[in-house]
Parts: sequence; structure tokens; C-alpha cells
Amino acid sequence: MADLPFKTIALDTHIHDRQAFDCGNEDLNHYLQRTANQHGLKYLSQTFVLTRREQRNRIRGFYSIGPCEVDTCKLPAAFMKKYKGLLAVPCIRINRLAVDLSEHGKGLGNVLIIDALMRSLVVANSVGSAAVIVDAKTKTLLSFYEKCGFMVYDELSLFLPMKTIKDLFADLIQ
Repeated sequence: MADLPFKTIALDTHIHDRQAFDCGNEDLNHYLQRTANQHGLKYLSQTFVLTRREQRNRIRGFYSIGPCEVDTCKLPAAFMKKYKGLLAVPCIRINRLAVDLSEHGKGLGNVLIIDALMRSLVVANSVGSAAVIVDAKTKTLLSFYEKCGFMVYDELSLFLPMKTIKDLFADLIQ
């Protein structure tokens, strides 16, 4: 198998140039530049960056994931049937996801989602998780996540059941 031009690895402030990243959203830029590393050191969430193999210090995109709990009353009844009697279920949340402006429209958002889902499945197999959760900040982002298979459960909040994720990657993990 040929090497892919991109690689997704954990944020390393000694290697990755966080200041050069610009996704067009100041809150996301600020998070990557000033907060992501601190959250990692405190084990609140972990950030993974997408770089080109030949230019590993330049961040082309990133996502941050961490654990969360979701009230069962918020999730669709059909999904919650198997969790009857529970007040909340453990999930993995994609806290933030962004692509540098220079890479917009090239499908890197999908690359980041796939990596986040694969990583979430590995975590779920170790510690448990009912789903991956994400909060879209805009209607455009809501549409993006829906195209990735996520289902809306609360206005701009979406989820993807872990069973669905496992089925998506079944051929890769056998």
C-alpha cells in the first residue's frame, strides 16, 4: 500500500506550528494555538493534527476528542431501547474539528472524521462508549456531519452509534 500524503498524529508542541494554522474561525484557531496542549496535559481531551508527510510541522487540520456523558432522555427512543433504565450513557465527543483555509474543499474534513471515528472505536473497545457525539456550530456544519452519517438528536447536536462505527470499519478490524 502506497504512503498516503497525509498523516494524523497527536499534537506535539515541539514539532507542530500552531501559530500558522488558520481555519477562518478565531475560536477554533485560539483553541489550537493556546488551549489544546493544556487540555491534553490535564487529560481533559486529546488533539490530533493532520499534516502532509513532507511538511510535518504544518498543521492542515485538527480535531479534539474526549469523554462525555449524554442524558438518555435527549437521545432518540429507538436508539435508547437497549439502554433502558440508564439515566446517562458514556460517549466520546468530538469537541472541535477544523481544516486550514489553504486546504478547504479538499475533503480533509472527511479524513479527520474517519480518523476520529477509528480512534473512538479503539477507545470504546477498551473502556466503553455508546456513541460519538458532536455539536455543530452552524447549519452548514450540521449538514456536513449528517453527510458523514451522524444523526441529529438536539438542534445542532448529533450522534453516531458505536455499533454503526464498528460496522463501518468491520473489514479493517477483522
